[in-house]
Amino acid sequence: MMTTATDISLKFGVINADGSNRHEKINTQAVLVNELFALKKKLGDVPFLSISELGKKSAQAFIDQLYHCGSDGHVEKLAGGSSDHIVTSWPETFSLESVHFSNVAKYSMKVLVRPESDTESDLRLGFASLYFPHKCSKERKKKITDLLGKAALDVRDEVNAIVFNGDFNTPSKDLAAYVEDWDVTVKLALNGETTTAKGGKGDNVLFSEELRLDFKDVHTSYELLSHHPFRVDLK
Repeated sequence: MMTTATDISLKFGVINADGSNRHEKINTQAVLVNELFALKKKLGDVPFLSISELGKKSAQAFIDQLYHCGSDGHVEKLAGGSSDHIVTSWPETFSLESVHFSNVAKYSMKVLVRPESDTESDLRLGFASLYFPHKCSKERKKKITDLLGKAALDVRDEVNAIVFNGDFNTPSKDLAAYVEDWDVTVKLALNGETTTAKGGKGDNVLFSEELRLDFKDVHTSYELLSHHPFRVDLK
Protein backbone atom coordinates (compact mmCIF):
# COMPACT_ATOMS: atom_id res chain seq x y z
CA MET A 1 0.00 0.00 0.00
CA MET A 2 0.94 3.63 -0.42
CA THR A 3 1.77 5.57 2.73
CA THR A 4 0.32 8.93 3.75
CA ALA A 5 0.85 11.43 6.53
CA THR A 6 -2.89 12.03 6.68
CA ASP A 7 -4.91 10.54 9.53
CA ILE A 8 -7.64 8.37 8.00
CA SER A 9 -11.16 8.51 9.45
CA LEU A 10 -13.80 6.77 7.36
CA LYS A 11 -17.47 6.15 8.23
CA PHE A 12 -19.54 3.64 6.26
CA GLY A 13 -23.24 2.85 6.13
CA VAL A 14 -24.49 -0.43 4.64
CA ILE A 15 -28.12 -0.97 3.63
CA ASN A 16 -29.69 -3.90 1.77
CA ALA A 17 -33.04 -2.81 0.33
CA ASP A 18 -33.99 -6.47 -0.33
CA GLY A 19 -36.33 -6.03 -3.28
CA SER A 20 -38.06 -9.37 -2.67
CA ASN A 21 -38.93 -8.95 1.01
CA ARG A 22 -40.06 -5.50 2.18
CA HIS A 23 -42.69 -4.40 4.68
CA GLU A 24 -46.09 -3.61 3.16
CA LYS A 25 -45.57 0.05 4.11
CA ILE A 26 -42.78 0.25 1.50
CA ASN A 27 -45.23 0.21 -1.38
CA THR A 28 -44.04 2.93 -3.79
CA GLN A 29 -40.74 4.19 -5.16
CA ALA A 30 -41.15 7.51 -3.35
CA VAL A 31 -41.80 5.79 -0.01
CA LEU A 32 -38.73 3.58 -0.51
CA VAL A 33 -36.43 6.49 -1.37
CA ASN A 34 -37.68 8.51 1.60
CA GLU A 35 -37.15 5.50 3.86
CA LEU A 36 -33.59 5.05 2.60
CA PHE A 37 -32.83 8.68 3.43
CA ALA A 38 -34.38 8.20 6.85
CA LEU A 39 -32.12 5.17 7.34
CA LYS A 40 -29.07 7.15 6.26
CA LYS A 41 -29.97 9.75 8.88
CA LYS A 42 -30.56 7.04 11.47
CA LEU A 43 -27.08 5.65 10.87
CA GLY A 44 -25.63 9.09 11.59
CA ASP A 45 -22.70 10.70 9.83
CA VAL A 46 -21.90 8.08 7.16
CA PRO A 47 -20.29 9.86 4.17
CA PHE A 48 -19.65 6.48 2.53
CA LEU A 49 -22.80 4.51 1.79
CA SER A 50 -23.71 1.30 -0.04
CA ILE A 51 -27.28 0.27 -0.85
CA SER A 52 -27.90 -3.01 -2.66
CA GLU A 53 -30.96 -4.65 -4.25
CA LEU A 54 -32.58 -1.58 -5.74
CA GLY A 55 -34.54 -1.19 -8.94
CA LYS A 56 -33.15 1.15 -11.59
CA LYS A 57 -35.64 3.97 -10.99
CA SER A 58 -35.38 3.82 -7.20
CA ALA A 59 -31.59 3.77 -7.35
CA GLN A 60 -31.44 6.77 -9.67
CA ALA A 61 -34.04 8.67 -7.65
CA PHE A 62 -31.94 8.17 -4.51
CA ILE A 63 -28.75 9.36 -6.25
CA ASP A 64 -30.53 12.39 -7.73
CA GLN A 65 -31.71 13.42 -4.27
CA LEU A 66 -28.28 12.67 -2.80
CA TYR A 67 -26.61 15.17 -5.12
CA HIS A 68 -28.72 17.93 -3.60
CA CYS A 69 -27.30 17.00 -0.19
CA GLY A 70 -23.67 17.53 -1.21
CA SER A 71 -22.55 13.96 -1.92
CA ASP A 72 -21.37 12.20 -5.05
CA GLY A 73 -22.60 8.77 -5.99
CA HIS A 74 -22.91 6.09 -8.59
CA VAL A 75 -25.53 3.56 -9.71
CA GLU A 76 -24.61 0.28 -11.35
CA LYS A 77 -26.64 -2.57 -12.80
CA LEU A 78 -25.44 -5.98 -11.70
CA ALA A 79 -26.08 -9.21 -13.57
CA GLY A 80 -29.41 -10.68 -12.55
CA GLY A 81 -32.92 -9.36 -12.07
CA SER A 82 -34.45 -5.90 -12.25
CA SER A 83 -33.69 -5.25 -8.56
CA ASP A 84 -29.97 -5.92 -8.91
CA HIS A 85 -28.82 -2.32 -8.88
CA ILE A 86 -26.38 -1.05 -6.30
CA VAL A 87 -25.85 2.51 -5.11
CA THR A 88 -22.47 3.72 -3.86
CA SER A 89 -22.01 7.21 -2.50
CA TRP A 90 -19.04 9.12 -1.12
CA PRO A 91 -18.32 12.66 0.14
CA GLU A 92 -17.79 15.38 -2.42
CA THR A 93 -14.26 15.93 -1.05
CA PHE A 94 -13.31 12.73 -2.92
CA SER A 95 -13.10 12.42 -6.69
CA LEU A 96 -13.60 9.23 -8.67
CA GLU A 97 -10.38 8.28 -10.45
CA SER A 98 -11.21 4.81 -11.77
CA VAL A 99 -13.73 2.00 -11.47
CA HIS A 100 -13.57 -1.74 -12.09
CA PHE A 101 -16.81 -3.68 -12.33
CA SER A 102 -17.48 -7.42 -12.13
CA ASN A 103 -20.80 -9.01 -12.99
CA VAL A 104 -19.51 -12.40 -11.85
CA ALA A 105 -18.76 -11.40 -8.26
CA LYS A 106 -21.26 -8.52 -8.39
CA TYR A 107 -18.96 -5.80 -7.13
CA SER A 108 -17.72 -2.39 -8.17
CA MET A 109 -14.21 -1.35 -7.06
CA LYS A 110 -13.55 2.38 -7.17
CA VAL A 111 -10.38 4.34 -6.55
CA LEU A 112 -11.37 7.56 -4.78
CA VAL A 113 -8.94 10.42 -4.23
CA ARG A 114 -9.09 13.26 -1.69
CA PRO A 115 -6.52 16.00 -2.42
CA GLU A 116 -4.48 17.09 0.57
CA SER A 117 -2.24 20.07 1.31
CA ASP A 118 1.10 20.73 -0.36
CA THR A 119 2.89 19.07 2.56
CA GLU A 120 0.83 15.87 2.59
CA SER A 121 0.10 13.16 0.05
CA ASP A 122 -3.41 12.73 -1.32
CA LEU A 123 -5.62 10.21 0.43
CA ARG A 124 -6.41 7.38 -1.98
CA LEU A 125 -9.05 4.79 -1.12
CA GLY A 126 -10.06 1.56 -2.79
CA PHE A 127 -13.79 1.35 -2.08
CA ALA A 128 -15.94 -1.54 -3.27
CA SER A 129 -19.67 -2.11 -2.90
CA LEU A 130 -21.02 -5.58 -3.58
CA TYR A 131 -23.90 -7.99 -3.55
CA PHE A 132 -22.97 -11.67 -3.73
CA PRO A 133 -25.40 -14.20 -5.21
CA HIS A 134 -26.89 -16.31 -2.41
CA LYS A 135 -27.97 -19.47 -4.19
CA CYS A 136 -24.61 -21.09 -4.81
CA SER A 137 -22.30 -23.62 -3.17
CA LYS A 138 -19.50 -22.84 -0.72
CA GLU A 139 -17.01 -23.69 -3.46
CA ARG A 140 -18.62 -21.12 -5.74
CA LYS A 141 -18.66 -18.53 -2.93
CA LYS A 142 -14.95 -19.14 -2.37
CA LYS A 143 -14.20 -18.56 -6.06
CA ILE A 144 -16.26 -15.37 -6.08
CA THR A 145 -14.51 -14.13 -2.92
CA ASP A 146 -11.16 -14.81 -4.57
CA LEU A 147 -12.18 -12.40 -7.35
CA LEU A 148 -12.48 -9.74 -4.67
CA GLY A 149 -8.99 -10.63 -3.49
CA LYS A 150 -7.70 -10.12 -7.02
CA ALA A 151 -9.48 -6.75 -7.23
CA ALA A 152 -7.77 -5.72 -3.98
CA LEU A 153 -4.42 -6.84 -5.33
CA ASP A 154 -4.96 -4.91 -8.56
CA VAL A 155 -5.37 -1.59 -6.73
CA ARG A 156 -3.08 -2.24 -3.75
CA ASP A 157 -0.17 -0.19 -5.04
CA GLU A 158 -2.45 2.74 -6.00
CA VAL A 159 -4.18 3.33 -2.66
CA ASN A 160 -3.62 3.90 1.05
CA ALA A 161 -6.36 1.51 2.17
CA ILE A 162 -9.09 -0.76 0.81
CA VAL A 163 -12.66 -1.32 2.03
CA PHE A 164 -15.30 -3.77 0.78
CA ASN A 165 -18.86 -3.49 2.02
CA GLY A 166 -22.25 -4.98 1.27
CA ASP A 167 -24.09 -8.29 1.32
CA PHE A 168 -21.61 -11.16 1.05
CA ASN A 169 -24.42 -13.68 1.63
CA THR A 170 -21.77 -15.56 3.59
CA PRO A 171 -21.52 -16.07 7.38
CA SER A 172 -18.57 -14.23 8.90
CA LYS A 173 -16.88 -17.48 9.95
CA ASP A 174 -16.84 -18.76 6.34
CA LEU A 175 -15.91 -15.34 4.96
CA ALA A 176 -12.92 -15.11 7.32
CA ALA A 177 -11.72 -18.49 6.07
CA TYR A 178 -12.16 -17.50 2.41
CA VAL A 179 -9.97 -14.39 2.70
CA GLU A 180 -7.12 -16.01 4.65
CA ASP A 181 -5.08 -16.75 1.55
CA TRP A 182 -5.54 -13.36 -0.14
CA ASP A 183 -2.36 -11.50 -1.07
CA VAL A 184 -3.88 -8.44 0.62
CA THR A 185 -4.58 -8.88 4.34
CA VAL A 186 -8.11 -7.87 5.35
CA LYS A 187 -10.14 -7.96 8.56
CA LEU A 188 -13.88 -8.33 9.16
CA ALA A 189 -15.83 -5.59 10.93
CA LEU A 190 -18.66 -7.93 11.93
CA ASN A 191 -17.97 -11.27 13.53
CA GLY A 192 -21.17 -13.17 14.14
CA GLU A 193 -23.59 -10.26 14.49
CA THR A 194 -27.06 -10.93 13.09
CA THR A 195 -27.80 -8.74 10.07
CA THR A 196 -31.23 -9.97 8.90
CA ALA A 197 -34.64 -10.45 10.48
CA LYS A 198 -34.35 -14.21 9.94
CA GLY A 199 -31.02 -14.43 11.80
CA GLY A 200 -28.71 -14.23 8.79
CA LYS A 201 -25.14 -13.02 9.18
CA GLY A 202 -24.13 -12.37 5.59
CA ASP A 203 -23.69 -8.57 5.51
CA ASN A 204 -20.26 -7.23 6.41
CA VAL A 205 -17.40 -4.81 5.86
CA LEU A 206 -13.87 -5.97 5.02
CA PHE A 207 -10.98 -3.58 5.47
CA SER A 208 -7.24 -3.72 4.83
CA GLU A 209 -4.69 -3.90 7.64
CA GLU A 210 -3.82 -0.20 7.36
CA LEU A 211 -7.13 0.53 9.06
CA ARG A 212 -8.58 -0.41 12.44
CA LEU A 213 -12.16 -0.77 13.61
CA ASP A 214 -13.24 2.24 15.67
CA PHE A 215 -17.00 1.73 15.97
CA LYS A 216 -19.81 -0.51 14.72
CA ASP A 217 -23.57 -0.50 15.20
CA VAL A 218 -26.12 -2.93 13.73
CA HIS A 219 -29.71 -1.68 13.97
CA THR A 220 -31.31 -5.02 14.84
CA SER A 221 -34.63 -3.44 15.88
CA TYR A 222 -35.29 -2.09 12.38
CA GLU A 223 -38.21 -3.93 10.72
CA LEU A 224 -39.27 -2.27 7.45
CA LEU A 225 -36.54 -4.04 5.43
CA SER A 226 -35.51 -7.64 6.06
CA HIS A 227 -31.82 -6.70 6.40
CA HIS A 228 -30.63 -4.62 9.36
CA PRO A 229 -28.82 -1.42 8.33
CA PHE A 230 -25.47 -0.96 10.02
CA ARG A 231 -22.60 1.46 10.43
CA VAL A 232 -18.85 0.85 10.60
CA ASP A 233 -16.25 3.51 11.43
CA LEU A 234 -12.61 2.89 10.52
CA LYS A 235 -9.43 4.79 11.33
